Amino acid sequence: MATKIDKEACREAYNLVRDDSTNVIWVTFKYNGSTIVPGEQGTEYQSFIQECTDDIRLFGFVRFTTGDAMSKRVKFALITWIGENVSGLQRAKTGTDKTLVKEVVQVILPLTHDNNHHSSSDSRPPMLHCCLSHHSST
Repeated sequence: MATKIDKEACREAYNLVRDDSTNVIWVTFKYNGSTIVPGEQGTEYQSFIQECTDDIRLFGFVRFTTGDAMSKRVKFALITWIGENVSGLQRAKTGTDKTLVKEVVQVILPLTHDNNHHSSSDSRPPMLHCCLSHHSST
């Protein structure tokens, strides 16, 4: 069965992260059967890390702040999470399904991570690297 996405609901969740007037800094997009829907959302990055478990695949949209005291900038990342225990067929479908998520989420900084291909030499932002290395088996 072809994957679908609940565009309206996912766009609302995406807009919460983009909106400067909310405290929401991340949202997940998960699979409900063959439909991608908004999952959890939160105000603390550690909570997002806990969503990235070994037995699921999800997409995360995360806001983070860079810069120094004189010049702070908000950046966004779209993360594709594929846990270690996800089947080969689901792994393959995730790449195609990401196209559906990109139709909803317009990202400034796209990043993808497959847990089986983690390298300590990654040049990801430190906060994102922290999240992804949390589940690394190396």
